[in-house]
Amino acid sequence: MTFRPFASMFLILAAPIAVVATPAAAQLGQSEGYKFLQAIKDGKGDEVTKFLDKPGATVINTRDVTNGDGALHLVVRRQDSTYLNYLLARGADPNLKNNRGETALLIAANLGATDIVENLVKHGANVNLGNASGETALIRAVQR
Repeated sequence: MTFRPFASMFLILAAPIAVVATPAAAQLGQSEGYKFLQAIKDGKGDEVTKFLDKPGATVINTRDVTNGDGALHLVVRRQDSTYLNYLLARGADPNLKNNRGETALLIAANLGATDIVENLVKHGANVNLGNASGETALIRAVQR
């Protein structure tokens, strides 16, 4: 019977600790790639740089688990040339495909973002890569 009061006291004292520790535990469950893509989405340049400056960093071509988008897909959609240039200079793959088979070049062509298209091609984007439907950047550009 003396054990029960101790157990009750433990639960009372431990409950606030569990509440405080929960956000930290949730963050521990997120992968480096997820955090990197979130920093890209949120436009947090300092965090993006920290991820890429880590020795042996491999997050630059991380793909979102829900749709397969990589960092270049995200910055091309918002037509952010600054981030685009930075990511390309750091080695981002311009031919990375998402779950629909789209590359950043296909997205840029669909948006009519000529300067981004030129920049991606200059950095090695393959103009002949098609999406899941076989459409290439040229087809998308003509359809616009």
